[in-house]
Parts: sequence; structure tokens; C-alpha cells
Amino acid sequence: MKKIALLIFTTLVVFACIRKQNLVEPKGTLAEYAEHCYNGVLDGDEISIDCGGECGPCNFATPSCSPGTNKLKIGSSTYTLTGYSCGAPNSDFVMDANYSNGSVTIEIGASAPDMSVAYNVVNTSIPGTNEASVRCTTGSLGTLALNSGSVFFSQTNGKYTATICGGSAYSFVTTNTYTITGNFSCP
Repeated sequence: MKKIALLIFTTLVVFACIRKQNLVEPKGTLAEYAEHCYNGVLDGDEISIDCGGECGPCNFATPSCSPGTNKLKIGSSTYTLTGYSCGAPNSDFVMDANYSNGSVTIEIGASAPDMSVAYNVVNTSIPGTNEASVRCTTGSLGTLALNSGSVFFSQTNGKYTATICGGSAYSFVTTNTYTITGNFSCP
């Protein structure tokens, strides 16, 4: 009886192992969005690189403030920003803008902004990962290097927008601390 049970078990195992397997080929793509949504290039109807339109939603960090567009507020004075530029001349991404009383420069420790990050403002000329250095040069207050705050980036149709929130800087000229917020874009 044991021999018959062993023979039946062995026969079942053998037939189970040699059974024909029918593999099914997947139809279509396994990607969730259109092919151009994965190429690292702003194309199609994307509003930022590989997001928006027929691609998935963009994952932008949301600014904690709402300064006016192309405005810089230093203390109680608000300035309109003009003459924008941006790029990565020395491997760090830099945005500049001018206003009637001076200029503002934002530099981050990366070659391009990560829209999902709120960059911490640090008072250094060489920001690290997820850090931003923000300097305002003014005629009446001297150079203001922000020592606190956050910088948020977004990108729409190839244009970067930077928003400075909760900034604070000390003026050695007036010996006062100033709050600073701002928002500007560059192509």
C-alpha cells in the first residue's frame, strides 16, 4: 500500500512539473502616463518637466506666504522686480532680479531647483543640499544676507518662479533686522 501511495504521489509531481505553461504577453505599456511623461524634458502639454497635462500632477512644495508677483518686500518697503536672469554658471542654480534700490540673488546648492523641496535659507555663500542663500543689495541698507526663511520653486511652461517666505536679515548700516518676502520668475 505504501508503494502504491508513493507511486501515485511521484506521478502527480512529475505531471505537475511537465505541464505546459501558457505565458500571456502583456498588451500595451505598463506606464501609467504618456511616453513623453518620463523623458526629463518639458514637452507635450506638460506644465513642468514630466508633470501636468496628460502626465501626472506636479508635486510642488507649497509656499507658506503669498507675496505679490515680481515683488520684494524689505521691512515695510515693497519694490517691483525687473531684469531677471537664472541659470547654473558654477554648478549651483542662481536667480537674480533688480529693483529701483538694488538687486536680489538666490542661490541653491544644486544645478536645478527641486520643486518638491522647501529650501532652508542659510547665511552662507555656499549653500548645501536643500539650502538657499539669499542676498539683497540695497543702497540705503547695505547688503542684507538672509539668515532665516524658506525659498520655494515652481516651474510653469519652462519658467522658474522663486518665492521667499519668512526671511529675516540684519543691516549693519542701520543696526536693524528686516523681514523679507518676495516672488519673481525668470525664463
